[in-house]
Amino acid sequence: MGWTTVLYWLLRRRLRSSWPLLVITSFGIVTAVTLMSVGAGYSRVLAEGGLRHTLASTSPRVLNVHLITQNRPIGAPDYAQLRSAVEGFSESRLGYMTRTIERYGFIQGSVRMLTTTSDEPPPSDAPIGRPFFLTGFQEHSTLVEGRWPLESPVIDGDGLSIEAALGKDAARQFGVKPGSRVELYPFTNDPSQRISVTITGTAEPNDSDEEYWMNSPSSYFTSFESGDQVVVPVYVSEESFFDGIGTKYPSLVGDFTWFLFLDTAVLTSTMVSSTEKALKGLETDVNRQFPRSLVLSGLKIALKEYRRALNLARVPIFLFVSLVVLVILYFLIMVVGMLGRFRTDESGILRSRGASILQVSGILVLSEGVVAVAAMIAGPFLALLIVRFLLASTVHPVGGAGGPIPVVLTSDMFVMGVLGGMLSLAVLLASSINRARMGIVESLRSRARPPTLPLLQRYYVDLLPLAALAFLLWEIKGAEGFLTRDLASGDVNVNFLPLFVPVLVLVVLAVLVLRLLPMLIRFMSWWADRLAPAWVAFPLARFARDPLPHGSLVIILALASALGVFGASFQTTLSVSQTHQALYSAGGGVSLSGRSLSRLASQRLSENESIRTFSPIVRESATLLDVLPGEPAILLAVDPK
Repeated sequence: MGWTTVLYWLLRRRLRSSWPLLVITSFGIVTAVTLMSVGAGYSRVLAEGGLRHTLASTSPRVLNVHLITQNRPIGAPDYAQLRSAVEGFSESRLGYMTRTIERYGFIQGSVRMLTTTSDEPPPSDAPIGRPFFLTGFQEHSTLVEGRWPLESPVIDGDGLSIEAALGKDAARQFGVKPGSRVELYPFTNDPSQRISVTITGTAEPNDSDEEYWMNSPSSYFTSFESGDQVVVPVYVSEESFFDGIGTKYPSLVGDFTWFLFLDTAVLTSTMVSSTEKALKGLETDVNRQFPRSLVLSGLKIALKEYRRALNLARVPIFLFVSLVVLVILYFLIMVVGMLGRFRTDESGILRSRGASILQVSGILVLSEGVVAVAAMIAGPFLALLIVRFLLASTVHPVGGAGGPIPVVLTSDMFVMGVLGGMLSLAVLLASSINRARMGIVESLRSRARPPTLPLLQRYYVDLLPLAALAFLLWEIKGAEGFLTRDLASGDVNVNFLPLFVPVLVLVVLAVLVLRLLPMLIRFMSWWADRLAPAWVAFPLARFARDPLPHGSLVIILALASALGVFGASFQTTLSVSQTHQALYSAGGGVSLSGRSLSRLASQRLSENESIRTFSPIVRESATLLDVLPGEPAILLAVDPK
């Protein structure tokens, strides 16, 4: 008979004789594996919901990318090389979520503008004309008067003639109408070189709040001040910009910007890290070839805030899951230990027949090992059902347009399930090794005189959790919490070490019960022998003779009660904390923003019966002049009512 046949014969007989123990341990193992997988699955749902909320609550204008190259030659060959490189970098880094790309460019320098022709150098206080091109400009603008520029530029010996359009407000400010001509002087010391611009029309944006205009359309339609100079934007087509101005004056420099309109709906929580690296890599690639370039996007800040909020949201999940798994593992220890005490004869007989401790332990743990492996496989699927039908509906992100949050099996669910199964298997293996150490004589002796002290108390190992708890409490008091902020980057990190405090509290509770309960029972038994009747003294005497099983039951009840109280109070505390944080960020139950609050509006608010109180607040940028140079500051003025 081979060893596999013997092993199968032993396993079948053990399963038949110990099926109650196997059912109980199977329940504990499956529960531990499933809960660990549920924690991973629900964490993924939170991550997806949090990402949707972050992206939906942030303006697309802020999330889009501004790629700016500064002081580049405006000649067509140089620009062609620049465009090819920049768009290649953009496609390789962010092509997977780029919807469209628009190009914007303007001439740098003091290109003076006059509404009349003059052979003299333009005065120093003349406004600066800024020819610019912006792809898609005509499609997103409406002509107020005239037409769009159509004619090709004409180059002659003294300069250049092109057609252009002005914003309606800029044209009104300078008294320019369609058909008028303005002169641009690229070189103030050489008035013979000029750009004659024929204004063919005036325009205004279709929708000033449209995403296309990014920050604001005013920089394209209205004159503005830059330092002590007035700048007038003059729209020309991209072809006129390079075939005309760029061909005639290739030595001029300009700034060129690429607006990358992103489709952030394609982002998932697993792509956050790669997207952050892509944004950083894009800036590195562009600056390596074109120094002093800028890549501006609010997406980097939004993803950074998302990661911080996600870390904070995951803390209570894994904390509570770890507490529940701890109670389940102790339940396994208690059940296997209590039922195993009545099955020590089995290991004693095997040891008396010459089996080693390792062989006996393998036989004892084999059936539980099969259950653990099955639980590791089935647990993630059970967790998937729990998360999909019970927990996913509790997450309601602002950005709900993308449909329900997908709940699928992920590798981290299997990893956490395997971790839960291995912890359960380690508990069973330790119990089996402890049982396999006993021969038939030790088994009978332990049954006749059960130990009153567990192994941990014989060598005062149970004092280690007390020391660890004291150390962590001291650590929390010194660090003032489990959150740390990096001074250089400002990132918020979670220090998981203090999060073990609730787990250690439950462990300390268990060891204190095992330490103090036998002494209390012995005192009660001594008192009952002298004062109480026999029906009271006899159970107490049995309890005092073998306190460990009863102490284990007391511990599991205490742990379950403590876990329930902790869960109920923790959720309430977390909800109140989130409410206070939201109120602190908003400044009140309702906040209104605007340039000013009129006296009439203030009176109406004070007379509204639904409003208990309100406070006008002014927040302005200021400069502290007590030190030189002045330091920027925020001035907050409050008028309490």
